[in-house]
Amino acid sequence: MYIPEYAKSKDDAEVSDLIKRYPFVTLISVTEAGSPVISHVPVVSEFKDGKLTSVKGHLAIKNPHVEVLKHNKKVTVIFHGPHTYITPKWYKSGRDVPTWNYCVVHVTGELKLDSDFRSITKNLAELTKEFEAGDPQPWKFELPEDLKSPEHLTRAIVAFEIIPQSVNGKFKLAQGRPAADQQGVIDGLSTRQDEMSSEVSRLMQKNLR
Repeated sequence: MYIPEYAKSKDDAEVSDLIKRYPFVTLISVTEAGSPVISHVPVVSEFKDGKLTSVKGHLAIKNPHVEVLKHNKKVTVIFHGPHTYITPKWYKSGRDVPTWNYCVVHVTGELKLDSDFRSITKNLAELTKEFEAGDPQPWKFELPEDLKSPEHLTRAIVAFEIIPQSVNGKFKLAQGRPAADQQGVIDGLSTRQDEMSSEVSRLMQKNLR
């Protein structure tokens, strides 16, 4: 990923926050022939002392990606943060062109598949707990009847864990522009009603120097 120095995040807390806020990821690996294979999955991430230490999820056994991962465990995971179109009319310094502000985190590491019944069940329970947490009456995890036997569940899905080897955050938030232009974009975004624009505006305000 191309990251200009001004857009490279050096704040572990900023990167960790994005990972936690946007857990539906793009999982990418490559076949032996060099072709990309992509899956989209929810994950649960673990941290120690503010650093990402583990990314966990699961895949359907019928997903061809599983066979690829048996032979090439090297993967990249993309956490897609907020993004939005920026009109040049918001800049204060003069004529310019449209652009797109966005935040992403790329995690590269080695993926380990785990077909153990207890591991898969634990993985599903952790995902459920994570994503039901905001509900005042969260659904309590329980396997459906047709998946309660180990032979049935392990034929349906496989758990995985990724141990990160590199974590790179790109926060393209107009940091290379004059403060007046950055403030102009923040003011412009405040006139929009969508969540993405609001989040980009919040992050720009946080990073405004």
